[in-house]
Amino acid sequence: MKQKVIGSYLIGGEYAELVLREGTGGEFYLTPEEGHIPRIKVGADYSDWQDVLGVLIHEAVEMALARVKCRYTPEDDFGDDHLGFLFVVEHKDFSDACSRAGMFIAAAQDDLRREWKKRKAT
Repeated sequence: MKQKVIGSYLIGGEYAELVLREGTGGEFYLTPEEGHIPRIKVGADYSDWQDVLGVLIHEAVEMALARVKCRYTPEDDFGDDHLGFLFVVEHKDFSDACSRAGMFIAAAQDDLRREWKKRKAT
């Protein structure tokens, strides 16, 4: 399995596609390709479900923080390193981002776990 589309789930006022892929870690794309909705990818190569769930939480919250305009990157960063992101968030925006991420995670986690278990079994 290189990657598997799990489904599309609400995250705030929009849908995002969830993909289980090879490897570890994760990433999201607010504007993947033309004509596609935002996408969150989660690595499947973990032996414990809690690690997969942790990546899902990380990516969903980070995407939500980006949507509520709380994620920043240095303007002149030629290294384009993802470690350069800075989150500046007031409590109201944190609550908003958590609510958005929560609706996505609640809807997606059972489907993601089912596919992750299938992958582990092969």
